[in-house]
Amino acid sequence: MRDSGAIVPLDTLQEMSARQDVVTAVHVTVAPAEDPDEVAAAIESDFPQLATIRDVDEYSKVDQGFEILDAANLAISLLAVGIGAIGVMNTMIMSVFERTREIGILRAVGWRGSRILRMIAYESLLLCLIAAGFGIGLGVLASRAVVLVPSISAFLTPAYPPEIFVRAIVLGLVVGLLGAAYPAARAVRLSPMEALRYE
Repeated sequence: MRDSGAIVPLDTLQEMSARQDVVTAVHVTVAPAEDPDEVAAAIESDFPQLATIRDVDEYSKVDQGFEILDAANLAISLLAVGIGAIGVMNTMIMSVFERTREIGILRAVGWRGSRILRMIAYESLLLCLIAAGFGIGLGVLASRAVVLVPSISAFLTPAYPPEIFVRAIVLGLVVGLLGAAYPAARAVRLSPMEALRYE
């Protein structure tokens, strides 16, 4: 036993799993002088029925379970983005409602609709950037906390490539723009007199 795994002879494992003469994976150690990509390409060329895995991200090529997990992850991510956009929109709508008279005064003193639009959009983007920063920090802390569990750390190692943080910030900006669209449009449509009469 080692790292929550066990090493047994191949024929014993085949007999236990009732899969005689079946090998699901072969680990290949590449010599330092060789290029792993070239070795993988040569294996797939000589044995078309095999699939080579050079990186953990490619494991879905041979395991349908990972494809299902990827699809579920995408669905959950889209749902989270939708919920986030609704939350931002609700916050900005309440902000516009509470500041209707203020917006009317700004329109009355000469602010153009485009300037009101930019003001609300900037506020929404700032809100989402702050939220994205907190979210990134909490995500890093949560991933580090999860791998403190020995049974999880044996299989997962958190990685934080820069593109993940870039995607998170871009996604936060997109959600901010989507959430500000309706409140900003409503604020622009208000005439100064209508906004000033609003209670």
